[in-house]
Amino acid sequence: MPNAMKMFQMAAVTRGFELDRHGRGSAKDVLLDVISKPATLQELAQRIAAKYGDEMFCYSVIMTILKKMGAKREDLRILRDKKVLDLGCGSVLSIDNFNGGFDPWLCRCLHEIGAEVIGIDVYKQVREAFKSFEKDLSVPGGLNFLADASFDFVVCKSLLSFTLDVDEHLSDFLFDDTDKKTRENMRNEIFLQTKRLLREGGLFIATDGDASLLIFKKENNELIKKE
Repeated sequence: MPNAMKMFQMAAVTRGFELDRHGRGSAKDVLLDVISKPATLQELAQRIAAKYGDEMFCYSVIMTILKKMGAKREDLRILRDKKVLDLGCGSVLSIDNFNGGFDPWLCRCLHEIGAEVIGIDVYKQVREAFKSFEKDLSVPGGLNFLADASFDFVVCKSLLSFTLDVDEHLSDFLFDDTDKKTRENMRNEIFLQTKRLLREGGLFIATDGDASLLIFKKENNELIKKE
C-alpha cells in the first residue's frame, strides 16, 4: 500500500477515535465521509437536496461566493480544510425565515465540501453539522473568543449595504428592528473583528443580498478593498 494511503487512513482512524469519545461516529464513518465529499457543484447540489429535502436557496449568491474563494464549478476541492467564518449565517429559527431563505445554506455547503466553517448568528442552530455560536454582532467584543488571524475567509451576507448614502453602510432590512446605535455598533464590530480574525492575505467577502459582492483583502494588517 502506498505510504500516502497509509498516512491518510491513520489520520482518519485517529480522528475517528476522537469522535468516538464524544459519541459522534466511528473511524469508518470519518473515512467514508472524507472520500465522499462533493468535488463538483453538481455533486454539492445533489448532496444538499438529499440531506435537507430542498435545493440550495440563493443558489447564485452561494456559487458567486464559492468562486471568489477560488472554487470552480467542476472542482470545489480547493476549499477543503480552509477556515471560514460566516457572520450572520442564518438559522431555521429566524423570525424572518421565509421558505428556508434564512437557513444557513452557505455554512451547510462549505461543511459538505470539507471546509472548516464556523457560523455566527443571533439565533441558535438546530441539528446543524457545522460548528456555530449564538452571538449578537452589535455587542462589542462578542467574537473575542476566536483567535487572532485564524481564518482564510470571513463572509458577511445581507448585513452590509453597498449604497454609500445608506445609514451606517448596513443593509436597510435591519432598519425596522434596530436603532442607530445598534447598527453603528454592528458595523464597527464587523470590520474590527474581521481585520483581527483574518490571516494575512485572507479575504473578507460581503454581499448585500444579491449576487453582487464587496471584497476586501487583508494586507499589512489592513482591509484593502479590491476592485
